[in-house]
Amino acid sequence: MQDESLQPEQLSRSLLSSRLFKNVNFAILDAELRKSRTVTIDIGEVLLDPKQFNTDIFVVLSGEVLICLEPRVIYPLARFGVGDCVGELSAIDANPPSAYVVAAMATKLLVIPKLALWRMLELAPVMALNLLHVMSTRIRENNVVLLAVWHASASTVTRPRLMH
Repeated sequence: MQDESLQPEQLSRSLLSSRLFKNVNFAILDAELRKSRTVTIDIGEVLLDPKQFNTDIFVVLSGEVLICLEPRVIYPLARFGVGDCVGELSAIDANPPSAYVVAAMATKLLVIPKLALWRMLELAPVMALNLLHVMSTRIRENNVVLLAVWHASASTVTRPRLMH
């Protein structure tokens, strides 16, 4: 992982495609964005690991990350690209990440420390709404996947009968 610097003006342009920063006035977040940093991770490098705590949220500035249940990238659950964020659950609840996040290619990320994130949410309430929208979208997408798996397994396994 290689740390890099990025000017706030460049950062604002890079974040325009992010759902987290949709309709956010970057001028009021300038001080908090300065507390953030950028990193680049190489293909196959693990960014988040369920065995290690995380306190940051990461926004993809370029490249792509894969969400996996194991560190070997065989069957990724999801792919996140430019503008997407990862690490929000562990940054919010102070628990380890729920999955591995692995670089699908060289990927540049904005690293927002937890305290800076809280301050940003306080300064720009629309950002809090955006974060809720991102998280609820992921829950709905996960429910669709779970339902598909359940239906697939139901065709091969007898379902228990519900008592009426």
